[in-house]
Amino acid sequence: MKFFNAHVYVSGPMAGLPDRNFPTFLAEAKRLRELGYVVWNPAEINKDVENKTRAECLRADISALACCNMIQMLPGWRKSQGARLEHRIAKALEMKVFYPLTPIMSPPSQANSTELKGWGCENP
Repeated sequence: MKFFNAHVYVSGPMAGLPDRNFPTFLAEAKRLRELGYVVWNPAEINKDVENKTRAECLRADISALACCNMIQMLPGWRKSQGARLEHRIAKALEMKVFYPLTPIMSPPSQANSTELKGWGCENP
C-alpha cells in the first residue's frame, strides 16, 4: 500500500561545495522515491539557484519543508546554516527527523504518514 501523505524533505549543506552538493541531494531523493516517499528536494526546488538570492532560496525551501511530515538530514548538515535552520523548523513542527547515521530505510507506512489536507501543499 502506498501512503501519499508520507512527505519527506531532504536537508543538508550546499554552499561552498562542488556543484552545490546537488549530486548528493539528487541521489538521496532518488533513493527515497524508490522506497515510495513523496520527496521535496531543495536541489530540484532551486534548480536555477544562480538566478536567486539566498533569501529567495530559503523562502522556497521553507515553504516546501512546511509541506512535509519528515526530514532526512544529509551528512555535513551541522556545518550548514540553512540546514540547521531547516532542522530547527522541523523540530518545531514536530516532524520525524532522520539523521545520516539513522536514515529512512523502509517504505512509508500509516505510522509515518500524516494528513496533509489544508496545508496548501501540492506534490513537488
